[in-house]
Amino acid sequence: MLVTTKIGVGLLALGALYFYLEGVGSEQAAVVLTLAGGFYMLISAVVLR
Repeated sequence: MLVTTKIGVGLLALGALYFYLEGVGSEQAAVVLTLAGGFYMLISAVVLR
């Protein structure tokens, strides 16, 4: 469970960092990364409950 949570947090952090660094113009990539991290954490939480 810890590994999947770390991967989800990592994706969320990557999305936030990407959005912060790139700013305007790369919002789509940041949103995709953030949503991927959120869904990954949600799915792993449901599956491994």
